[in-house]
Amino acid sequence: MGAPIIPPPWRSPDAQANAHGLQANFAPAFWAIGEIDALGHRLLTRIAALTINSIDRLVGVAIIRRLVTQFVGIRHLLEASVVEQAKLGLRAQFESMLAVRYLAFGGRHHVSVITPTDARRREARARYFFVAAERRDIYARQVLLDNMWRFGSRPAERRKLKREITKAIADLDRHFPPQQARFGPMGCLAKRKSQRRNFDARTWFSFGFPRKKVNTIGALARTLGYGWEYAILYAAFSGLTHPSGVKHDLKLEGTTAEVFHPYMAEAFEFLVFWSVSWQIQMCLWMAMAYDPASVSDVQNVFTQTRAAMDTLNPQLPDGFM
Repeated sequence: MGAPIIPPPWRSPDAQANAHGLQANFAPAFWAIGEIDALGHRLLTRIAALTINSIDRLVGVAIIRRLVTQFVGIRHLLEASVVEQAKLGLRAQFESMLAVRYLAFGGRHHVSVITPTDARRREARARYFFVAAERRDIYARQVLLDNMWRFGSRPAERRKLKREITKAIADLDRHFPPQQARFGPMGCLAKRKSQRRNFDARTWFSFGFPRKKVNTIGALARTLGYGWEYAILYAAFSGLTHPSGVKHDLKLEGTTAEVFHPYMAEAFEFLVFWSVSWQIQMCLWMAMAYDPASVSDVQNVFTQTRAAMDTLNPQLPDGFM
């Protein structure tokens, strides 16, 4: 028999009441969330079972796992009436959607279920994605190396980490020379200390737009046709990430201030609408790119859950902007 489950020492009764109320009042929405969550797991299982014979497929497996993981987190937060904190998950989900869209279709402004996704071009984009991630890892290791004295490390540990950094750079130079040339020398290894930096000046997707400067999430969103979502939704979701004003936390009316409850659930319908819409869209794109036989599965789930989603009233809630 396993160890007993220890109940939390304190739990808000408001949270429990909100959670029970949400699940009772929005049963169709929670059913739809469960169906789309299950779809993501099926898609992950199928794509992960494919032979990984390219960087494109390697990146594809990693990304579908991330999509499923993000949605699982959002689902559990909503089920527990931790609705405000779910905004952080939707912020990450929006960035993932842009990454999936660009990886599958490049810089196209409009895509549909019949838009082709070319494996050769995906491979080129995936290589930039992979190299950018590896370079970030090298920068992180270099920062650790520069600050290992703070942790009382031994000289042997520092030498080992230095060898790992040297080998990682050599591997990138050997296997990804075009991408390395485009990114340029590692900024952390500049000869002059004043010129050293622990980041690259270019993002992985920026190389796909030779005639435009698309080097930020905002620029990518606008280029792919998600400008208003970035300006309104992404900015609002970031309100819990970056302290910005007071309207996310209280409502001012004349000389009084209404402080929002930490378990406030007013944004539930709005968040569910967007999270579900983005998730099923990403599942469709991933199926089109990596497992076309799953496209019908995605379409069937969309059809089955549409009526439940139509019951929602996704109006902008208090404290959203």
